[in-house]
Amino acid sequence: MINKLIILALVITFPVEYKEMDLYFLSHYIDQEECINNLNSIPDKYLEGINSISFFDIRKPVKAGHYFYFAQKIDIFVGCDMSTIVHEVAHHKNKIDKVSFRDSYLHKEPFDQAFKEIADAR
Repeated sequence: MINKLIILALVITFPVEYKEMDLYFLSHYIDQEECINNLNSIPDKYLEGINSISFFDIRKPVKAGHYFYFAQKIDIFVGCDMSTIVHEVAHHKNKIDKVSFRDSYLHKEPFDQAFKEIADAR
């Protein structure tokens, strides 16, 4: 466990300022420009209130991404995958729209609507 933490600490880069959030790139294999271009394709109104987004490049992740509901933070474990970014931003939109945590977490109808709305707005 300690070795994994040391390795992770070695690849952490300083945060990149992006609009009103920080971006973290936790792998040397991630194309930062591609990530920023993907985020630029999402209208600003969907990104407002997100504190930070961290991009990892994990070969066989258990899940592709995670939205931290109370911290308003996103982790993407599969590089700059656009569908994962939209998926996690849809969870953020659900929080802003006051959809219950449970319905968003279980990917109920409001989540599907938010995902489609963000994907179509690109």
